Amino acid sequence: MFKKATLGITCPKCGHTTDKTVAWIKANDEMICGGCGSTVHLEREQLLAGFKKAEKSVADLRKSLRSFGKRR
Repeated sequence: MFKKATLGITCPKCGHTTDKTVAWIKANDEMICGGCGSTVHLEREQLLAGFKKAEKSVADLRKSLRSFGKRR
């Protein structure tokens, strides 16, 4: 659902921030910093934890809305 959403990843060496999509982060373990050229190892689970919670919340909301009109 949030595959096109972006997260800013900050280089621990130089502080340069690079925006990457959630889909890109899910598919990669590391990136090259655009500021200093260092390899940045990604903590994907940590980066994506908030999006997983948001996806679950949206799915729960959709389920509640579908059943809302069916209750009597």
